[in-house]
Amino acid sequence: MKVILRLLVVLLVGLMALTVSAQEQSEMAPRLLLADSTGVVHVMDTEAGEIVTAFDMHEEMEEAPRLYVGPSGQYVFAVLRASNMVRVIDSGYTGGELGEPTLLDFTLQTMMPTHFDIYGDHIVSFNDGDGSVTVFTEAIFNGGGTATTFFTGQSHHGVGVMVDETLIATNPTPEAFLPVGPAVFNMDGEIVAAFDNCPGLHGKGVLADGRVVFGCDDGVSIISAAGTTG
Repeated sequence: MKVILRLLVVLLVGLMALTVSAQEQSEMAPRLLLADSTGVVHVMDTEAGEIVTAFDMHEEMEEAPRLYVGPSGQYVFAVLRASNMVRVIDSGYTGGELGEPTLLDFTLQTMMPTHFDIYGDHIVSFNDGDGSVTVFTEAIFNGGGTATTFFTGQSHHGVGVMVDETLIATNPTPEAFLPVGPAVFNMDGEIVAAFDNCPGLHGKGVLADGRVVFGCDDGVSIISAAGTTG
């Protein structure tokens, strides 16, 4: 059956993240997940070149999901910013075996999830609508954990980065939608350091030593998990 899709996001899942032998991996064709502009995610068997199933993410409005592969390679996260939620698809790759793709009952309800990142086992969603940061692991799908929410103080277009057991997020200002610098949180949700040295903060990167670099209107800001700059 011929399927015509407006491809917005294309992800390969399965092979490289599975903890199985190279021989087992080579025998499994990866699955391709494709999100279209109506909010439907299609799962394709790349060996057969056919769509095996599809999941409709559409709620009250049509929205193109943004797709992200989780740490294990088994789960794919469909971020629906305008619908204030993140849905989760089990790709079917588990322990070297290929099962049926399923849409999990789990739904992360947040206010405008925007920047969505993976840091080791940690999954981090920055939510522009209220300036919160939601952090969790895939263990939550099996009753092995809960999501932790950190509050930056107000809505803004920011980001969160996990470095070891420390969250480095953005420090907002009432005068603008972009933040003015980074802030360091402990796992109790307390701000241990905050800076206003990065006006118009937008964009980030993580260095090999764990320090985080943020782009500013007038240069860059570099901060460590210990709250030191430079």
